[in-house]
Amino acid sequence: MYAWPRRSWYASASAADRWAGSAPTGPIAAIDTRDVSAVAAAVMLQPELGGGTIELSGPEALTFPQMAARFSAVPGRPVRYAVADQASLRAGRIAAGIPDWMVDISLGIDTAMEANLNAEVTDTVLRYTGRAARPIDEFIRDNREAFTATPQS
Repeated sequence: MYAWPRRSWYASASAADRWAGSAPTGPIAAIDTRDVSAVAAAVMLQPELGGGTIELSGPEALTFPQMAARFSAVPGRPVRYAVADQASLRAGRIAAGIPDWMVDISLGIDTAMEANLNAEVTDTVLRYTGRAARPIDEFIRDNREAFTATPQS
């Protein structure tokens, strides 16, 4: 399971018109955190649903460039995914004050994505909650105000 990052992260990427990573071709079936919460609530209210690992995903597997294209529609200008090597990403993130452990996690996600380890789409949200997992377009629509900031100079 990989959940959509916080709204503030997407707002920052939208304001800068880009974000960088090392996973341009690996798809990820990211899930909206509201769907994670809904499944967790279902399991707490119906303990018979639990008892093991629950595989969660969003409704489609997208690459980061595909996600950037979807986010571009919100501010009405291109938001792009910039490909960089992991050494450059690590150096930049550490220089920005991001803790080593968090840098390791973010680079590990990119590595897993490029190996197609996060691409599986499941119907778990539908089976546990009775409603389909939210697509990225709904997440964008519901958080539109966070993604319409003016670009940074």
